[in-house]
Amino acid sequence: MAESCSRTVVTPTLPEAALTAADRLLLSLLFESEAGRDGERTYFASAGIAFEGERDAGHLAGAVAQSPPCLARTILEGALASGGSTVPIDLSGAWEKLLQDIVGRSADLTHIVVITAYAGSTMDPDGIGGAATVITADRIDSVSTFEFVDAILRELGIET
Repeated sequence: MAESCSRTVVTPTLPEAALTAADRLLLSLLFESEAGRDGERTYFASAGIAFEGERDAGHLAGAVAQSPPCLARTILEGALASGGSTVPIDLSGAWEKLLQDIVGRSADLTHIVVITAYAGSTMDPDGIGGAATVITADRIDSVSTFEFVDAILRELGIET
């Protein structure tokens, strides 16, 4: 059976001042991170974005209490409503909107780009690829490498 992996990087680095405690908690679920210079963090996923996970309810409640109204806070409040000491969180349908909310609130960020590379253990046409998502306060646009190649070939009048 073929194995696959994906690696993701978020650019530019995100200023800590642009993030609420709720943002930081949810970003820590989705991505790994490293401290950068000047109070910024680099977010990435060395083995794919983690869309689902669990966090201690106390940590969630603390992040909610420390955060002004924002999408991340709303997501955490919804997760806390499920009860329990460990709370499941599913961001599979919300992670791009979370990043969009951060851009929309930030005085310093005009956009966030999320770039993902996919590689499989077999070297066939479907075994490698990538995707890019550009997120602004008003738009979220994504394209895969396959879509990009198809668009260029169509533009050149080459049928596939």
